[in-house]
Amino acid sequence: FLAPSGGGKSTLALRCLKRAEVRFLSDDTPLIDGDGHMHAFPQRIGLREMPEGTASNHTRKFSRVHFGEKFVVGTEGFASQVTPSSKLRAIALIEKTGGVLTQVSPLNRSELIWRLMKWLVAGYETPQIWQLYLRLSAKDVIRKAGIFVSRLRVATRLLKTKNCYRVELSSDPDESAQALTRLMRSLGEVSA
Repeated sequence: FLAPSGGGKSTLALRCLKRAEVRFLSDDTPLIDGDGHMHAFPQRIGLREMPEGTASNHTRKFSRVHFGEKFVVGTEGFASQVTPSSKLRAIALIEKTGGVLTQVSPLNRSELIWRLMKWLVAGYETPQIWQLYLRLSAKDVIRKAGIFVSRLRVATRLLKTKNCYRVELSSDPDESAQALTRLMRSLGEVSA
């Protein structure tokens, strides 16, 4: 599932994790290998609002310097649902529309090119990637160019081989999570 920061990925992940059949890989930083397999990289799930129905001993609030308060749910709250890996079967672009029902429709691959370049290849909106990435020695620049090319190959392969969907979220997060669970089930997988 692809969406910009604040696009609803984390809220949906927590809502989907309320269903015992759903397995979790990662929230913000999925690890995708060259064959299109995703590998678990579970991190805390961060939300702008206090999550409903989450045990308080797994949730804490913290203040960010530039972006205000955030709430995080520790991985111990969903550890039993983490799966080691899963084949990536489809790419879904999530959009908040606020309709009554979540709408899922096929998406033209060309609409994902820029987004995959930005989020998968460059790691935009993933702060820890940039913190690790910015070292400007000549040797390091060459090494990072190799990483960039490798990510570009993976993104290209995914665009060529995976089904792509647009998911227009409803105003009801539980209904949206149910619709996404149905989509994952139809693809033969229930991993988020």
